[in-house]
Amino acid sequence: MNLDNLKNVFALIGGLATILGLFKVLFEIIPKFRKLLEDVYKGISTKYKNKNIEKKAIACNIENIVNDSVRNLNRELPGKWISRAKIEWVNEEKEEDLEEDELILRIKPIENQDVNIMNGIYYFFSKALFPDLKEVIPSMPRKAVVLQLTRRTINQEHPYALKDFEKKFVEASIRNDEGIIYYLGNFNDFDKRGFLTSAFIREITNLAEKIRFSPKRAHFLEDINSIVNHIASFIENYNKTIPDELWCKRDDNFAYGFLLVARPYIRESKIYVKRANKHLENGIKHLYILGANQERDFVREVIREIRNNTNYELVELLKLDKDYRGESGGICAVFSSPDEKEIIETNNLMHNESLIN
Repeated sequence: MNLDNLKNVFALIGGLATILGLFKVLFEIIPKFRKLLEDVYKGISTKYKNKNIEKKAIACNIENIVNDSVRNLNRELPGKWISRAKIEWVNEEKEEDLEEDELILRIKPIENQDVNIMNGIYYFFSKALFPDLKEVIPSMPRKAVVLQLTRRTINQEHPYALKDFEKKFVEASIRNDEGIIYYLGNFNDFDKRGFLTSAFIREITNLAEKIRFSPKRAHFLEDINSIVNHIASFIENYNKTIPDELWCKRDDNFAYGFLLVARPYIRESKIYVKRANKHLENGIKHLYILGANQERDFVREVIREIRNNTNYELVELLKLDKDYRGESGGICAVFSSPDEKEIIETNNLMHNESLIN
């Protein structure tokens, strides 16, 4: 190839890169165009062997996969936790790169794309979960939540990478500190019954905000373990007769309760209104209405009745991955007592009104 032709090729590549940069903004704003951007990058990098464009193609691909993989969690986690991730490739991974406020994932590129996907999802949750509270919430339970949600996401979206993830991240975490098994085992059970992304995450988030600058912060791990043990006992007794004392958990620092709604023998929503008022009388600050997808019409009715006929204030409406029996699809409504200064960041209730109307 002579010099003039070589100049023309580089000029073409430069021009295409500029055009792609302009279109990139549009493609990122409109999600359905992201795959097109990836395909364009791949095509150009294959034809002209341009390493810079090839790198952009890989980054775009992993960004799309990570964002698509975690999108459904928007409906379960507190509002504004999940935002779109950006990926920057680095020569080596540094722990401090994972602790910045901005949701930018700095990942060492690996030839094996499955590893890039696995790393991307894990680092995404490491950054996205418990924003502004990482220094308050003890590292072990926080890391166990990250591992559980990453494991669930990979198992559902990329099951071929599950064994590698468990070996690289889960087993490595256990080797580093066997105490994490306590949380990993319980959080796996919680997640299969809808309690992890509903009650547990919200209670410890709420508590972390309350005790951030309080002497009680020194005992935060004890409070977390108390909540873990309570929810574990509640789940364990689900197929039995749940003792009255397990329907709520009240302490100096927190007070929450549960109502389970599914397969009623008598479709009478007033029964649940009565139970909700009883919780309110007993000083329960946060009430979690957990319903089964198969009975969603009745669950919606119960939520409406509690909203309209008690002094509880409806805070959030959630669609869960699992209901409290372990079946796919659950509904959760989070209520707060009127005297409780609401700390949980709320989702847009108007957007979720379809859950109860």
